[in-house]
Amino acid sequence: MESNLKLKIDKRVIIYTGLWIILSALIISLIVLSSKYFRIDWVQNRGFDTVLEYGNVKDVYLTKSNGTGGIRVYALTMTLGMIVAIGFSLYNFNKKDLSISELAIGVIFIIPCSLFGASFFGKLNAEGIGRHANGSTFWGLFAFWEGGMAIHGGVYVGSIVWTINFLYNW
Repeated sequence: MESNLKLKIDKRVIIYTGLWIILSALIISLIVLSSKYFRIDWVQNRGFDTVLEYGNVKDVYLTKSNGTGGIRVYALTMTLGMIVAIGFSLYNFNKKDLSISELAIGVIFIIPCSLFGASFFGKLNAEGIGRHANGSTFWGLFAFWEGGMAIHGGVYVGSIVWTINFLYNW
């Protein structure tokens, strides 16, 4: 299937992309080395069982009488944000008369991978170095239905999956 998306690659784009990748790697290395050198202990004080409240806004609505279930505000807003982003992207693809197969690939692969990445980075070493959130095992770090998400993890993994997809289809 031929894509309507035509990319003009020139030397400047390749150079700028390479420089951004190098800069990102340097910043990440600086953060990792400085936290190891200064022995920073990233301990969250009961971050997963602390109830956040702001005025009359609760974190869960419509719970059952026994306290289970309900609609979680954070999950609802993140889901609505993804739906709005997909809708806006679909509108722009149609406006520019582009094939939506690239958008479908993004929705099918990148969003779930971002979800797993956010869960992984949110629980990794959350209670100190070598201690994952709620004593999670390696596979428990990917349990996105349990508390502990990190937006930067979703961005990292989503960007990596997009880059792999872009290079594979280039």
